[in-house]
Amino acid sequence: MAIEDIYDDIGGLGTFQAIILIWLYGMKSIVGWSMMQMAFAGYGPGFTCNVDGTTDGNHYTVAASDSATLAAANGLNGSSLGATASSLVSVIIENGTTRRDVCSVNGSSCSSYTYDGVKRTIVTEFDLVCDQKWIRSTITSVQMGGVMLGAFIAGQAGDYIGRKRTNYGFYLLGAVFNIVAMFSTSWQMFIILRFIIGISIGAMLVIVIPYPAEFFPQRWRYLVTVIPTWPVGVLLFAFFAWLLEDWSHLHLACAIFQLPGLLGYFYVPESVRWLTVQGRTEEAYAVIKKMAHANRKPVPEYAKGMLERIAELERQTQGKSKKYSYLDIFKSRAMLRLTLIFAFHWCSLSIVFYGLSFAVSGLSGDLYMNMLLMTSVELPAYLFNLCLTQRLGRRWTCFAFYAVAAIASGGCVVVHLLGERGGQT
Repeated sequence: MAIEDIYDDIGGLGTFQAIILIWLYGMKSIVGWSMMQMAFAGYGPGFTCNVDGTTDGNHYTVAASDSATLAAANGLNGSSLGATASSLVSVIIENGTTRRDVCSVNGSSCSSYTYDGVKRTIVTEFDLVCDQKWIRSTITSVQMGGVMLGAFIAGQAGDYIGRKRTNYGFYLLGAVFNIVAMFSTSWQMFIILRFIIGISIGAMLVIVIPYPAEFFPQRWRYLVTVIPTWPVGVLLFAFFAWLLEDWSHLHLACAIFQLPGLLGYFYVPESVRWLTVQGRTEEAYAVIKKMAHANRKPVPEYAKGMLERIAELERQTQGKSKKYSYLDIFKSRAMLRLTLIFAFHWCSLSIVFYGLSFAVSGLSGDLYMNMLLMTSVELPAYLFNLCLTQRLGRRWTCFAFYAVAAIASGGCVVVHLLGERGGQT
């Protein structure tokens, strides 16, 4: 018998498991929000280059607020207009049209920029255009580097200090630094804070799936992977991005939504499995009683004895002080082979998924509608995954979804190349 047999006898899939999913997967949805911050914060609207002083006959400098003068400038040829305000906009006249989104005027660099719309992003905040345009993608890359580091740390920490402290510790880290990030005074400060936030995100993504799964009987664990909490969090982010249109306010809102999740620390217990293999059987038994009480089931008489036998078997097999690390992966050829295969799967999946997600700000059309549509198409996939997994198993379901993604990605490349060729002819 195993710990999962105890779970079956105290309700299996019951009230306790539902509460666990609400607490822990509610946290996961806000992590999705935190991850996608750069999809809005990195958005670069159209801009006009502002240059102090006047220029030659083909370049006219007029007041930014003087819409009548700007309109008239489009019809002028060879005249000079005086600057009437401190905020100056350079209008480049060529064949009766106005050019925008340029980084210099008649050899003079821009002294400032005027941006379209009311969106307040880090691009408009720190002028990340022209020779500083590269910083946008760099911030996202640095954040993802933090995600990778957080994943490495949390995997080991979950085994050393437990699932609960790892989960809530990194979640608190993310909440705190989301608040700090809203006060960023430079892009250098912001990029450091996004790296730290990335660490919290990576740690949460590693721990938030196995942690609740360890409270479920084996036959119900697949449910943990098919609940669409991630897209729900991203949809919530898209709504608040539309509502607030301010990168700093979005960081604050994310932190505020994270705070209720921290209250789960006082209800969600440590993993029974982890406590048992650590030899802390009294604490593990207390969690079993808590689960049984929530599910309104009696505690089986054999439960305590089984936990003690599992703990004793662990001590005899591995030794009391045995601790696993990433080095253990390399001690078995079969384990190393599986690890490399799954690592490749996750890398390719991440490149496609996050590549599309963070590039949403570069699509034509409304930014928020693009976010909404791109995330909404994920929801049916969860339902298909649930159905196909039960019929085909995990292996063939995974293969089917990867095949669809590969064909669709290849189709996008073909359409893009044909479009470029058509534009040249």
